[in-house]
Amino acid sequence: MKSTRLLFIAGQTPGRMDGTVPATFDEQIEVVWQRIGAILADAGMGYSDLVKVQTFVTRPEYLAKTSAVRKRILGEHRPTATLMCITSLASPEYMVEIEAIAARA
Repeated sequence: MKSTRLLFIAGQTPGRMDGTVPATFDEQIEVVWQRIGAILADAGMGYSDLVKVQTFVTRPEYLAKTSAVRKRILGEHRPTATLMCITSLASPEYMVEIEAIAARA
């Protein structure tokens, strides 16, 4: 019987390692995906191991951009995905947060 390793990635926000938060949505979503990529790499995984991605944005106009960035980063890989527009995140300066699940046999 093969075992599967699961990695649950808690909500990643756009804070950089130096504590700064980008001012624009475009920069914030790039930082969030970079953080997810780094977590996956630390676990010996990659974006192709993602099985679920849940994204929260704070404005409806971010929905299309979010989908476009996800498609650019994931390429042909299509994990299940949920995209929600909510009123706010943990910090008022955050415009996006993404949580994910990865699996590898």
